[in-house]
Amino acid sequence: MAAGDQQLVHTPFVPAGYWSQCAPMIWNPVKAPDIRFSSSHFQYTFYNLAPSTQYTYQLKVISPFGNYLGQYISITTKTLPLIHHLNTSIHTPKLIQISNITSTSFVIIWSVMKTNGSQFKTSTYEILLNSQRQSLLLIKNISSELFREKIENLTACTIYTIQMRLVVKLSETVYSEWSNPLTAFTSISTPNPPINVTFIETGSTQLRVVWMPPEENLAFNINCYLVYIRPTFTVFSHFQKFNICHSYVCDIKSLLPGVNYTVYVESFDLTYGLRSLPSNYITAVTYPDRPIKPENVTVTNIKPNQFTIRWNEIKHDLTFTNICYSLYVRPTLNINDNFNQFNVCNGKSEFTVTFLLPKTNYTVYLKSFDTNYGIYSDATKSFLIYTTYPACKFINT
Repeated sequence: MAAGDQQLVHTPFVPAGYWSQCAPMIWNPVKAPDIRFSSSHFQYTFYNLAPSTQYTYQLKVISPFGNYLGQYISITTKTLPLIHHLNTSIHTPKLIQISNITSTSFVIIWSVMKTNGSQFKTSTYEILLNSQRQSLLLIKNISSELFREKIENLTACTIYTIQMRLVVKLSETVYSEWSNPLTAFTSISTPNPPINVTFIETGSTQLRVVWMPPEENLAFNINCYLVYIRPTFTVFSHFQKFNICHSYVCDIKSLLPGVNYTVYVESFDLTYGLRSLPSNYITAVTYPDRPIKPENVTVTNIKPNQFTIRWNEIKHDLTFTNICYSLYVRPTLNINDNFNQFNVCNGKSEFTVTFLLPKTNYTVYLKSFDTNYGIYSDATKSFLIYTTYPACKFINT
């Protein structure tokens, strides 16, 4: 008898004094078959009956010549509900294993229980996951002798409890017991690094670094970043670290002018204290400090409305290769006025200031500057220059 099949058991009554070797059995409700068996048998089993159904069967003794002896014995009975038998037939999933554990996933493997009977063709499995952060119920169809399911989008560094049960769905739904709890610990991973790290501003003593947030990873909540910098060619020096939270910009100051620096950025998860792998490495050279200021400045050719400034061209500098000079002039007493600025390039080392007022004190100073970087030197000392009187006109008398 197959698991779950229905059965009726009856011990036939044989009147005393009858010698018949056969006793027919007839059952209803539709086209009741005429079932005959030896009177030496005292039970008969009916198979493939419907659950929760009332059946009537009649029993009568028949002689070897086919004559019915006596009256029918009519008996009515009802089969039990399906759930009663399924509850005793379905089994809790066994041989459950966890494999391929990563920071955000693992694989559940179990053996499918072999059962006879068509009612189990509509079975499913339920997988219950529990952790401190989430509870997840998955329903999967039975499909093979060894079934497996990959569970994804989990949280890193988290303990999960896994249980399974079998579900049979026909006219009624029947559940097996939950399997014994099985635990799995997702491994520790690292956040994704920031992307598109680059410089957007470069000065002589500072750099501005910007980046984009990393690709999303549900295991981590990234709000902070670690920015590292060191001179590129000082290989034995340590990286200096800056902590940046809730921003994608870092201004690194107090650097040395004219130095090549290497920078990279890491994502940082405050919950787990985990850092990502380094971002792409980038390098930049800070602008040099300043050019040398002009030297040996002298004033010549002073007249009522002009004078000439001369200076020595600064020494050749490998850093600053395109030097010009700025001459600043202002009437000394006009302290609220801006200095007039005159730029001198093309290797010249003198300049004549014209259209001045006679008998007037002027304050003058110079700077050198590099046109490549736009960096100015310190100013020379200021000079006080007094324009002369106009020439006297002699009147003939």
